[in-house]
Amino acid sequence: MTLVFRGRVPQALDPKGRITVPRRFRDVLAEFNSGSAVVVVSDVQSLKVYPAEAWERLVDMKMRERSPFDQSARAFGVLFFTDAPTTEMDGAGRILLQPAERQKAGLTRDVLLIAGAMECFEVWDRARFEEYERQEQHKLPDLMRQFAAGQGS
Repeated sequence: MTLVFRGRVPQALDPKGRITVPRRFRDVLAEFNSGSAVVVVSDVQSLKVYPAEAWERLVDMKMRERSPFDQSARAFGVLFFTDAPTTEMDGAGRILLQPAERQKAGLTRDVLLIAGAMECFEVWDRARFEEYERQEQHKLPDLMRQFAAGQGS
């Protein structure tokens, strides 16, 4: 059975900008061969952490859908896919989040690891996520109906 990332875990960045990956998230990462992770600034609110193999599969799938002559696909690839450093977990189960990544995502010391995307988990500034959740919680019943009906955004 394939494990997936699930749940939310409060963490604190250490002085070097590392987070400790919780055991249940490490178990999912261990299912992939390399044990490496790719950290992506997904938007201005969070970072996404993918197992390296899942990231490569996503990039390959998405870029192959587009024509090599599609300028917007090329620009997206250059701006998004190339700004995705690979990081290794250390012996204590920590991964380093680079200063530029932390700054782009607005991360402070107190963060929250959110796992709702199956093949990756997100790192949010804790206060920012709490505000996001307060503002968006009212949408949950409609989102659940859309999800159940197989509709996307």
